[in-house]
Amino acid sequence: MTHRYALFEAGEDEIVVSAWRVESAANPFWVANEQPFTVVDDETLASVGVHLSVVLVVAPDGTTARVSAYGAHARDLFAGWPTTVAPYPSAPAAQPAQYTTDQLTLVANAVLTYVLDSRLSGS
Repeated sequence: MTHRYALFEAGEDEIVVSAWRVESAANPFWVANEQPFTVVDDETLASVGVHLSVVLVVAPDGTTARVSAYGAHARDLFAGWPTTVAPYPSAPAAQPAQYTTDQLTLVANAVLTYVLDSRLSGS
């Protein structure tokens, strides 16, 4: 299995982008989330929380792209996932995630297309 990962910062907000391939049915229970995942369409699951929004887009071959948007200082709330710990008392308060499911889905679809095309071209 290949797992690709990138972290982007937009001010104090963070976006985590990753892609991997699963070879059998899988449950996204291990993906950090603040709310349960819901079905958006045949290829897309989304979890929209106050501080963390996550979109998973899955290709027929099991290749999966995940885009997670964390509000400012919110990643610390999920740092030990699935056994999270309370942030330090001196830590700044976590802020709401700033990106919509539609925005995250656009990024996830672009990442998934890139990964699939790279695999086909041998890059």
